[in-house]
Amino acid sequence: MSFIKTAEQVAGGSLLGNDLIFNPAEVLSILYETKPDIIARILPPPLEPYKKPYVIIAYNYFKTVSFDSGLRGPGYRETALYIPAMFEGTVGTFVAAMTLDTDMGTFLGREKFGYPKKIGIVDHQYDGDEYIAFSARHGIPYATLKAKLDGRPNDPAFEKEMAEVLCSDPDRPGFAINWTFKWSVGINKQLFLHRPMLIKGWKSKTSLGIPARIGSAEVQLVWSDDDPWAELEVVKVLGASLVTVESLMYCDVESIEVDEEAFKPYAFFGWDRKSFF
Repeated sequence: MSFIKTAEQVAGGSLLGNDLIFNPAEVLSILYETKPDIIARILPPPLEPYKKPYVIIAYNYFKTVSFDSGLRGPGYRETALYIPAMFEGTVGTFVAAMTLDTDMGTFLGREKFGYPKKIGIVDHQYDGDEYIAFSARHGIPYATLKAKLDGRPNDPAFEKEMAEVLCSDPDRPGFAINWTFKWSVGINKQLFLHRPMLIKGWKSKTSLGIPARIGSAEVQLVWSDDDPWAELEVVKVLGASLVTVESLMYCDVESIEVDEEAFKPYAFFGWDRKSFF
């Protein structure tokens, strides 16, 4: 293919609005509780904290996707960090960080939707009962997830609490909400090229007939200046779930302009630190 391309020829044509399909998607999700003051400090306005200081950390093994041939084949692996949050009374999850092992999926997610994606080392091991996954960048394995899928979560309320956090949008049944922020770096001494926007996007998960598995979990977070996932301190783990589904992400999103001054302190949550030498 030439350097000269049309939008239909790249990234599965999704730049023009085609929905993104992940099928099959193997998703390990762990729900844990952190401290309320941490959530209040990290969450960018105008998002507001959920009623409980929860964090979802997930490992996604997308075996086939509709938009990326991938560095390791037709799919990719990803670890994601979500903070349940609200906007004008609507519950969704703020996407605080993502690490992928592919390039085009990273660029598409950042440039089109504002997902804070970075390329790193992401992998897992699953023996049918125990699931171990990790993410690393710059030599630091900053997130390690372990789940024992024996049907016994850390907390008996795990499934109920997770269902409430990942509830459907009342206006779009079957689709949960992701909150992201999109902005472009300005030129010269401008911080923003355009006013920052809060993006409301939707995703769904459709069962492929493989029963979900529930169990207990451990989350180990190691400090990294570039990937400070450990800032979201683990206070209490509620449990883990593993599902194999078809996942659909709408390319049609809603955007809400946000106040530049209020957003400035949060603008670089998806960037690495500056090198000093």
